[in-house]
Amino acid sequence: GEGEEVELDLYFEKAVGFGAVLAEVTLSGFASIYFEKVIKATNERLSIWDRNFQLAVYSIVFYGGLIWWEGSRASLPRAPGQGWSGLSLLVALLGALGGILVALSVKHTDSIMKSMAVSGAIVLASVGGHLFLSGPMTLPMAVGYPLFFF
Repeated sequence: GEGEEVELDLYFEKAVGFGAVLAEVTLSGFASIYFEKVIKATNERLSIWDRNFQLAVYSIVFYGGLIWWEGSRASLPRAPGQGWSGLSLLVALLGALGGILVALSVKHTDSIMKSMAVSGAIVLASVGGHLFLSGPMTLPMAVGYPLFFF
């Protein structure tokens, strides 16, 4: 019946979401290790800033294309960034700064420390969100957070 079909769709969406997250985490791990190898290569003449600029150019081309495509699909033409608040811009800039911090952490430590720092930041943000912003705190979250420290 109708209810079974909706339930199957829900399970399918969860499976696709789980697969997407699993693929993202796996690719992120491989990219992190490769990035560490490139940054720490002794025969490389490019600095970490050169590499960040190189990656930024690729991102600008990719996301610029997405912004253009999304704007061309809109019923009314929009300028890039139209509708962004000051807070949205601040979050985007903090994300860019976070990318530079990640690159520096990989340059001066290793991928494992970077992953631990990211995990710690997620735990801290989630617990802070629960304490100060009334965010969710489910049983799996409460059980999983202490595992970070082991």
